[in-house]
Amino acid sequence: HFEREEILMKESGYPDIERHKGIHELMLSEVQRIVSNFDDSKGDLSTDLVSYLKRWLTIHIMQTDRELIPFVVRDETAPQKPSSPFIETASLGRAN
Repeated sequence: HFEREEILMKESGYPDIERHKGIHELMLSEVQRIVSNFDDSKGDLSTDLVSYLKRWLTIHIMQTDRELIPFVVRDETAPQKPSSPFIETASLGRAN
């Protein structure tokens, strides 16, 4: 998902791409930390991981990804062919 999103940001000229990519990298690092610190005797990895991912994804999609909208949503009244299938998908879906 992140790879596709980062291609979309690049192709759409999103100016804050490096910060956004850094946020993705931080999330992946945190997931690795949760997994590497897991101790079978002290909890449930799936519960901890799902809880973290649910919170992170909700915030990321509702806040950070929404910043992309002005850059990827095209004027629907003008006939345009997207430069990539990712831009077309974003334009149709209106979400991440």
